[in-house]
Amino acid sequence: MSLDAALINRLLGTAHVSPDAKTIPILAPFTGEHLLHLPLSDEADVDSAMAVLRHGQRAWAQRPLSERTAIILRFHDLLLARRAEGLDIVQWETGKARRDGMEELLDVCIN
Repeated sequence: MSLDAALINRLLGTAHVSPDAKTIPILAPFTGEHLLHLPLSDEADVDSAMAVLRHGQRAWAQRPLSERTAIILRFHDLLLARRAEGLDIVQWETGKARRDGMEELLDVCIN
């Protein structure tokens, strides 16, 4: 089962990577199955991503604490609600058992 490129773009933020970037194959460690070709960022890609992040950070800092808290709590709830997908990704990336992957998801929820 390979990962969808659009999903990878959303999860990894590869939208800032040049379309003609070199790629490397990513294999599932447990099965050796090909998951995707991950684009490699160059300096311009990193600069572009950092500009977007700086802009987003300023906008985030302008939000009231109560609003930022609500967003983080919503993320927590969504992560738990969609934990099966998160566990799939952890397994694909690491080859871990689902119970061990759940520990990673819960770590995100409590931090």
